[in-house]
Amino acid sequence: MAFQENNDPRPKERAIWIKKFRKVKPVNLPIPQVTQKSRSSSNARKSLVITGLEPYTGPWQDAQAAHLIRRTLFGVKKSDLDYFKTLTMEQAVDHILTASPAPAPPVNDYQLVEAGAVDPNVALGESWLEAPHGGDKEGYRVVSLKSWVIKNMLLQETTIHEKMRFFWSNLLVTKVWDVYIAKTSYRYFEMLHHHALGNYKELMKALTLDPSMLIFLNGASNNKYAPDENYGRELQELFCVGKGPNSHYSEEDVKAAARVLTGWQINWEAYNNPGSFNSHF
Repeated sequence: MAFQENNDPRPKERAIWIKKFRKVKPVNLPIPQVTQKSRSSSNARKSLVITGLEPYTGPWQDAQAAHLIRRTLFGVKKSDLDYFKTLTMEQAVDHILTASPAPAPPVNDYQLVEAGAVDPNVALGESWLEAPHGGDKEGYRVVSLKSWVIKNMLLQETTIHEKMRFFWSNLLVTKVWDVYIAKTSYRYFEMLHHHALGNYKELMKALTLDPSMLIFLNGASNNKYAPDENYGRELQELFCVGKGPNSHYSEEDVKAAARVLTGWQINWEAYNNPGSFNSHF
């Protein structure tokens, strides 16, 4: 297949569009006062933590159940604690490790929030996942996506699934404002959900070919005439092997990874047209 230049259709003025949506008023949060009671409570919780690889054989009571929930979910609700108290410890762990179904996709909910947030291609309450790019209105979709991510945390099921997706999104990072294509960033989060509890090698394969990652770390512009080492370096330094004096990869490995991955592109025509972004070789 002949080399095809992969022209990025995103206009340069998108930086001005993004700036409008990223204005955040700073909030100074009060520093909580540490009382003797709170210090004692914190120490009591620490005393309940038993680390190591040996199977836990200690008590299974309210404190242990709350600790498990706190570490695997986004906080403890009384209803969750009441439910886990009806289970044995083994049943509770099995339940925590159960995969959750994918949540419903985000929709145009921004027209209810801000005057002027009229999406030219997506009606109120409809999904924007297949819509053409929104231009200077795309930021509303990005905010909608970020709100959707937070809502999924707040409305999580009683499994570790949503917290694992959050964990992977902090380790295997893209930036939704840098990509500035909401439907592509949604696909990234969907991919993380699919692989959240699965095989890490399969997750790395999916991440490497994810359109959002191909855009964010320059994979979509990596070609045999000008190999781009950005993703090849991050893959080994941050995602897999690790950096430092004892890391087990070299600069030659980075260059080799860049050459191996040349040719993967995305269908930029989905930018101005209906449909989703896909990677292809």
